[in-house]
Amino acid sequence: MAKFDLKGMLSERSTQEMDLPEQKTVYRNPEELIPSKDNFYSTEDTEKLKQSIKVLGILQPLLIEERDGKDYILAGHSRRKCCLELIEEGMDRFRKVPCVYKPKIELSTASEEDEIIRKIIIIQSNTYREKTDWEKMTEALQMEELVKELREKTDLEGKTREIVSDLIGVSSTQIGRYHSISNNLSERLTDAFRQNKLNISTAAELAGLNEKYQTKACELLENAGQLTLNDAKLLKTQQEQERNIPGQLTIEQVLHPHKPEEVNTVIPVDIQIDRFYESLRKNIETYVRKSDLNMTTYMLSALYGTVRVRNGHLNYQGSKEGIIFNAGSDQEELISWTDFSKKLIEKYGKKQKPVRMAAVDEPEELTIKEAITMEAKEQKPEKKVKELKKPDPEEKEYLDMAARHLIMSYYSWMKGDFTNRVLNVNKSPEELKRKLGNDRTRWFAMDKGTAHINMFDDYVQLWDKDSRYMGDYDWFYLATAIQRMWNVIALEKAEKSRKEAETENAARDPGKETKPELALAQTETIPVDGIPAEDINTENLSVRINTDIWPEDLSDIPVPSELFIREYLEEEEKMLSGYLECGGIPERTILRQQLKVAGIRIIQNLVKDVMETEEETIQPELPRLKNNEERKEWLENYQDWGLWYRDERLDVNYYKYDFEDGSRLVAAEYPKREGYWNEEPRDEHFFHFLKKNKKKYASLDEVYDEKFRNETDSITSLVEFLKEIQK
Repeated sequence: MAKFDLKGMLSERSTQEMDLPEQKTVYRNPEELIPSKDNFYSTEDTEKLKQSIKVLGILQPLLIEERDGKDYILAGHSRRKCCLELIEEGMDRFRKVPCVYKPKIELSTASEEDEIIRKIIIIQSNTYREKTDWEKMTEALQMEELVKELREKTDLEGKTREIVSDLIGVSSTQIGRYHSISNNLSERLTDAFRQNKLNISTAAELAGLNEKYQTKACELLENAGQLTLNDAKLLKTQQEQERNIPGQLTIEQVLHPHKPEEVNTVIPVDIQIDRFYESLRKNIETYVRKSDLNMTTYMLSALYGTVRVRNGHLNYQGSKEGIIFNAGSDQEELISWTDFSKKLIEKYGKKQKPVRMAAVDEPEELTIKEAITMEAKEQKPEKKVKELKKPDPEEKEYLDMAARHLIMSYYSWMKGDFTNRVLNVNKSPEELKRKLGNDRTRWFAMDKGTAHINMFDDYVQLWDKDSRYMGDYDWFYLATAIQRMWNVIALEKAEKSRKEAETENAARDPGKETKPELALAQTETIPVDGIPAEDINTENLSVRINTDIWPEDLSDIPVPSELFIREYLEEEEKMLSGYLECGGIPERTILRQQLKVAGIRIIQNLVKDVMETEEETIQPELPRLKNNEERKEWLENYQDWGLWYRDERLDVNYYKYDFEDGSRLVAAEYPKREGYWNEEPRDEHFFHFLKKNKKKYASLDEVYDEKFRNETDSITSLVEFLKEIQK
């Protein structure tokens, strides 16, 4: 049977659609349009959209499809709902809404496959809308199920997750994260995630908690009204402290291996209160500093109500009533959670200034206009923070080209106030916005096409050379791209100026050397103080360190990860090489760049010495695998196990899964390896199975534990092991 190329088929369909004449806008009654039963995107929070449609009308036509003489909606369910509500309010002009028919393209597949592909197209038609984290997860998981369903009916090419990634741009790792949330998050927390009360990072962290601590998370959410990532991590830490696994070292034992054990040591309560406060998490510390007695009391009781610590530094036991210091000794003292909170606030809370009371006159009666304005301000919903992404290497290239276009367009203006318009990334975005005014869209050249960038007040948006949406990014990344490209353009201008000077000098006076005027080059970067930490993805920027090894004179410097510092060093070495190859660069400028490169090389070596091993990821539970296809699928989704170890020098990722019998399966992943026959770089992986109590050859009794050898195991043998272990 011939292979079924889904991506190629959809691409061909898209090409056919582009070749069709431009679709005319038609007007249809929204009451007669049939919503798709496969639409899962939210149509609840539409008040803002309704007001926009009420004033401006529908700016983007609905996408519909004609089937069996009826019109079905592919994209535009929220717009239809708003129009129906406006009709109910007596606005009959919305009984006709602009629509565009999805072009009819004959598919070469069977009719039952058409329905699956139609559902895939509905998801693709909504790819570019603004979505919640819940909708993104549902979109990815439904697309995965549709691909699996299509695989059962056709001989589909490619791995399931790779196909999903190609269709909607979600990585295999993220899909694994979605599965973890979908399978492990409790019903109450799932509802909160659906209602956008939890973001994706917090939901993923909560999914790793057991039932008891997920219940605690629900209580915290109900009482505090919100649940942050720090809250989730704190609950996870508390869960880990409670485990008490025999033979497992505690955090204290790891950090202080030579410290004598001091269990049940009696310690003065006042000293313990000071030590307890030092160890408080930032979110609880905030409530103490604000002197918020209610929230401090609740957080302490919820998070420390069952915690027991006896390590020679602290000796306390949490209970329902309060905290017990020095339990079982003659200095035992029980302090209620309320009294304990009062003590902390008294010692560490911010001193409140006394409020000066003054007599005031009776307020004047408000006018109708003032009353409406005040009411509107009170009812104004909190502005939803848009989720911004960190650009990947391809997106950085697009940002660089957009930055080049902006520099070439406004070179003289940027040079006129170089510090504020180029160097200082805190100020340069505002300067550029003022310069651009309301004209915030710019088209720029890329290889074999033209892309464009939309520069909004709070973020920038990229569209690729095929007019496909790439993502939304903080202004910070465009500002740093302008910094980066200014150096490149400065070198280009210097080289051009040098050649022109040489030509002119040779013609005028062969014996005289003329130094060209150099463009202003960036040699120093103003620190980014104003960028909030939450706006920049620091996942790969910093690492946990052994502060005993990190030099004291670098204590105020954040420690970068090996990955980040390697990329940064490559950029600066490339810049230095350009300076040295291009004549006419001042010696002082070259020296500054040489010192920068030297410093980064030294820090790179320091980081290797002080970096700690990352906390081991809790592996997911082995699902019930019913057949060989499911077993193979589980093996191919090895990334769901969590990254175990990465070899930076060899660019190899290792994933492991530990079975109940003590056996271990290791997947070695080699990203983007090139083949012998000029193939496109592709990811490769090999399995290494380390069996526990493996029988020796030709022996009935002797066994041994396999150790890692650079020999890959066959999928067939692994499938047989999975079958056997689950009997």
